[in-house]
Amino acid sequence: MDTKKLTDTGAYDVRSTLQTITLLCEVSGEPCDGPRFRELILKARSFLAAPPSDAAGALAAARSVLYCIAKTYDDAELRERALEAYEATLAAPVAPAAPINLEGLRKKLLTPREIVRDDQGFLTHPDFPICDEGTRADKFLEAFGIETWFRSMESDLPDLYERWCDGEVDNCTVWTPTAPEGDGWLLLEIYDTEDGPYALFGRDKYEAENALKRQRMRDGIQRRRENQGDAQ
Repeated sequence: MDTKKLTDTGAYDVRSTLQTITLLCEVSGEPCDGPRFRELILKARSFLAAPPSDAAGALAAARSVLYCIAKTYDDAELRERALEAYEATLAAPVAPAAPINLEGLRKKLLTPREIVRDDQGFLTHPDFPICDEGTRADKFLEAFGIETWFRSMESDLPDLYERWCDGEVDNCTVWTPTAPEGDGWLLLEIYDTEDGPYALFGRDKYEAENALKRQRMRDGIQRRRENQGDAQ
């Protein structure tokens, strides 16, 4: 593979590299619309519309796709080529990274929206930021006042999960993740892991705490009324 085109401009070209990733998959026979590829590529493609000042963020996103392909795909040739492209862009100069604007993230993530899953049944929230490897989503979102809950297919639908593991089903379109108990939960993402599909739910932490306080107050008032009635 000719990786010179990735670095010959003196700056990292994200669009060319995304095209290279797609080409690698086509050459190797790995389906470009497979669940793992789609989940990775959708996040990287979101940077294509970013302003030039976010070139470093685009670099990190696209290189993350290359790295994941190099480490997770079964095709040995694909892994080797992806790693080659990844290493070729390691020292590529980029413009200084502009700070990622996370203002209003809680509102963006928790505003009700139409749930549109891909043909594999996975779901990616367009406003969910790309985090560094090892970042815990629950801790990250907690900093923005978002309470999280993870639901696995295994715990939600054990029979379907067994069929998934046995290869009888190759997508999770038939799985509608069960929301946690309580009000205000929104489905944010459905993604694949080594332990099978998982769903991420979120809700406004402060709204939930205030709702619990109001309920406790109502329960207290009701108990006092019942005690007064018994005393009479």
